[in-house]
Parts: sequence; structure tokens; C-alpha cells
Amino acid sequence: MLRRISLPFLLLLFFFPHFLQAQANEKETGPPFAEDASDRAYLGRVLALIDSAEESVDVAMFTVNVKPVPDDPGYRLVEALQRAAEQGKQVRLWLNSRQASVGSSRIFMRPDIQQALEGKGIKIFYVDPRFRLHDKLIVIDSERVVDGSMNWTREALVKNFESVSIIRSKKLAQRKVARLELLPLLRKKDQLGGPPLEEKFPFPVDLLRKAQIFPASLERQEARTLALYLLLVDEGWRGGEKTFSISLEEWGEKLPFKKRWIGSSLRFEMRRTLDFLKTRYGLIDWEKAGTEEAQVTLKPVSSSEQVFVPYRFLEGGYVRSLSPSALYTYLIARHKAQISGNVPFWLGPVGDVAKEFSLSPVTLLRGLWELKRANLIEIFPSEKKIVEGRWEREFTNRYLFNRVLLSSERTQEWEALQKKYGDQTLERARGLADSIDEPEDFEVVETFAQFLTHYPAPEVEEAVRTVARFNRNNALRTTAYVRGILEGGGGD
Repeated sequence: MLRRISLPFLLLLFFFPHFLQAQANEKETGPPFAEDASDRAYLGRVLALIDSAEESVDVAMFTVNVKPVPDDPGYRLVEALQRAAEQGKQVRLWLNSRQASVGSSRIFMRPDIQQALEGKGIKIFYVDPRFRLHDKLIVIDSERVVDGSMNWTREALVKNFESVSIIRSKKLAQRKVARLELLPLLRKKDQLGGPPLEEKFPFPVDLLRKAQIFPASLERQEARTLALYLLLVDEGWRGGEKTFSISLEEWGEKLPFKKRWIGSSLRFEMRRTLDFLKTRYGLIDWEKAGTEEAQVTLKPVSSSEQVFVPYRFLEGGYVRSLSPSALYTYLIARHKAQISGNVPFWLGPVGDVAKEFSLSPVTLLRGLWELKRANLIEIFPSEKKIVEGRWEREFTNRYLFNRVLLSSERTQEWEALQKKYGDQTLERARGLADSIDEPEDFEVVETFAQFLTHYPAPEVEEAVRTVARFNRNNALRTTAYVRGILEGGGGD
């Protein structure tokens, strides 16, 4: 029987599977195919695409404003996502969390619908509210892309004129998904309503304005005077007493003393700093209480205003790690944010603020950038516009306070990143973040770590060098611009 099988038939049996595979490969690498799905065509076409998904559905949407009722067209799309998840498909959803003002957060989707989606196993990612996600994007099976202007709202789906295209292209789809996976995210869902309220204590603002007190301590380069007084005010406020005892060595460990100062030398320097506060500035009285302690009495201070300082700022060790000028600047910025009431807040013209607090503008600016490097504030550089053919600044910088983390919390964040990316990648990512003044920003460092896992390291480093050369006050000096360079540098 086998002898009667012809050679052509045997060749056909051998090559036919390879022919089918070649056809499949040709289909995958063939030219992209596009179709229009604008206006009223969108709903039916997208529902069919989601239902046809075999492996994954990725959605990034600015607004999903739907109600859980049968006649809501947007809810039909939400139900399609649920069906896909129930069938074992991977469904992921990226949502915008930024309102009109930078730093204020809100998700444009009902909480009960979010919970229902998560209950089906759908992963929901919330983009960091420092940035706005304006996408109206769907990617099916990393092969088909739905992109355009259509939000998932009744008005957009039923009433508006919206332009949408459906493109079949694996290369494009994979790039879209990779971009989504690199978006900066809100770390914890409980941050959506803004950071939790911080417990604070009041500090007299007039002491910051009087040139003969803390501005004078900066001129004398006293590294510990303001830091110690902050700790003393905090202690008096918490304990409700104006007179209390302190351990000289324990308190000395909270201040920026040299490491070699221990024991008697540390106690001596603590007494010296207490003397500054007593004799030079008249803010306290103190006397020895044995060889290792001091009894301190806070003198009454009259002040027209108070700045409220987070307890966590002291507990987090920042009075030890920050320079005196950065510590002073932190209190000034807290005060300005408090009276502004805006998020983010406008500090005011640097020259005017420096004059009000008897500082040089250079000292104030250096303090602000040190606070940024410590991840205590975000700086949103002033923007420019063309006025009569010339570039002019539209407004001055705005600032946003980050939540103050304890040293244990910072350690946990670094350990989590170390576990996720490894020592070498994390160290390199921190170095890249340092070059744009963000070495302590976990999200920036993680973004660079992600870049290093998605792109060749030399390309990432070159892109960062390009961005780092920009002036510190250039709005392009961000990870977003680094991403733009990396994405723009690749070819098809």
C-alpha cells in the first residue's frame, strides 16, 4: 500500500503544515487594516470586538460615566468587559484620576461599578493624579486597536459626533499596551480622595519673619538652631506643658550632628545649641538636670499667624537630613500653601517671598529644590506663551506637598522596589532619577526601572542625559519627556 503513494503526495504531506504556518506568519506581518467606527457605529462594533476577544481586553478611558441600567449604552460596554472576565480573558482598565487642578483626584466612574468590575477579576489601574490620562483606547488580544475621541458616556455614544478608528496591527497594538504598562500609577487606591489628614502642631510664623531670629541663624550657619526649636515646640504642644526635661544624647541623635560626636561631646554641643536659643534669640530658658539631661522652658511667643507642621515631618527624621535653609523653606512653603488654599499652590514671586522672610532669593530657590530632591514637594514649572512674537512666562511655579513618609515607610518602599527589579536595576534607576532631581521619588525611580526593562540601557541613559541638560525650571525635565524620546526613537 505504501509503495503506491506517489512522491508528489508525500511532498504535499511534508510541506502542507509549513505552508499553513507561512500563511499564518504572512497574515501576522502583513499590512495593517483599518476601518471607521465613528459616531453611532461605535457601540455595536466595539461590543462585537470585546465579545470576540480570545485572550485579553485592555481599556484606557478618561471618562466611564455610566449607570447600571439596561438602556445605558455605556453600561452595555461595561457588561461586555464583565462577560470577557467571566470567560477567563485578561481584562485590564486604566482610569484617569485627575480633576482640573493638578494634584486633586477623582475617578470618573461610579464606585459601585468599580467594585463590580474588580469583583469579576478585572484589574483597575488609577493613573497618578499629577498627570491626566485622556485616552479613549481599547486593545483587543494585543492585535486590534480601537482609538479615537469616544468616552464611555451616554452623551458621547448617543449624541456627539466622535471620530473613531479600528486598526488591526500587532505592532501598533503591542506598542499601545507597552505604553499603558509604563504609565505612572497611584500606588494605593485609598489615595484617591487625597492623602489622609495629617496631625499637625502650630509654629509661630512671626519667628520666621524676624530677621534677628531664624534668618540670623542661617547667616551664622547654625545647623541645628531651628531644628532643635521645632522639636521643642512639638514636645511642648504634644505634652501640653511649657516646661519639660529632655535627654541630651537622645535628642542629639535627632539633629544633624556629626557622627563622631557621641557621649560627652554630643551633650556639649546640645548645651551649646540650647544656649543659642536662650541667649541669642530669647526663645527658651534651660538649666542642667544632672549630667545627661536638661530642663527646658518655652517662653511665650506672640505671633499673628501660625503655620501647621505635620508631626510626621519630625518623626520622619527630616530635621536631621535637611539643610537649615531647606528646613526654613519648608516652613515658609507650608505657610504659603495654608493661606493660599489652592492645590497646587502659588508661592508668589521669589524675590518678594525672600524679602518677606529676610532671605536671599538664591537661598529660597536652593531650599525648594532640596525639598524636591527629598520628595517632600512637587514643583510644576511655569509655562511660556508667545506674546507679540516673544516667549513670555504665563505664571510662576506652582507647588504641591507630598505626603510625609516615616523612615520605616521609606525603607519598605525601597525594599519593595529592590525585590521587584533587583539591586542592579534599582541602583541604576535611582542614579537616573538623581540626574533630574528625583532620587527619593519612588514612582520616578520605578518608572526608570520599567524603562530599563523595556528598552536597552544605553538608550534610556542617553534619553535621560538629554532631558537632564534642560534647565531645572523646564517643564520638559520629566519622565514623561524621557518616555517620549524612547518611543519616538523606535522604528516599525
